[in-house]
Amino acid sequence: MALYADLDAPWGEALSLTSLGSVYARLGRTAEALDHHRRALDRYRGIGDPWGEALTLTNIGTGHRQLGQFGDAVRHHARALWLARRTGDRRAESEFLNDLGVTYHAAGCHEASRRRHRRVLNVASAIDNSPQIARAHQGLAHSLAEDDPGAAHDHGRRALAIQGELTAPETSELISRLATFDQDRDRRQGLL
Repeated sequence: MALYADLDAPWGEALSLTSLGSVYARLGRTAEALDHHRRALDRYRGIGDPWGEALTLTNIGTGHRQLGQFGDAVRHHARALWLARRTGDRRAESEFLNDLGVTYHAAGCHEASRRRHRRVLNVASAIDNSPQIARAHQGLAHSLAEDDPGAAHDHGRRALAIQGELTAPETSELISRLATFDQDRDRRQGLL
């Protein structure tokens, strides 16, 4: 970041700030993540970069979701989605729809979550975006778990099949979730 500042390269500074924000978010340091993302957003807007702006907006939305500020989270994800659609970036559109789906699920709005994840399946399948297809199936598994465990299990298996091919880090979480689905199913059927 310092190197980009010395070179007067605001795009590089913005990208560095976004990357640092993502690292802080993974460490659970949400306030620091949001600070870095907001600074990046100012730089992206200053240079008129809608891609960077959209990416940073969805990251800010994720930070608000982690803080339980669902209205702010939805607003930021929706703005990112609007920018992705305006620029015709289908990959970003599928990612931001998934982000919205996760946020709606966290807020307890399961049907709204399912609608976003189902839309991702259409958008991401049209462009063969396997990581986002897997995320959509995983989101559907989570949002259907209480209402339709069988469908949730099916979506979980689909996500796992894709993630296994991609060696995604989310695979172990999904395997654990599927084991829970299997145990719940067996209990309902009187097998345990």
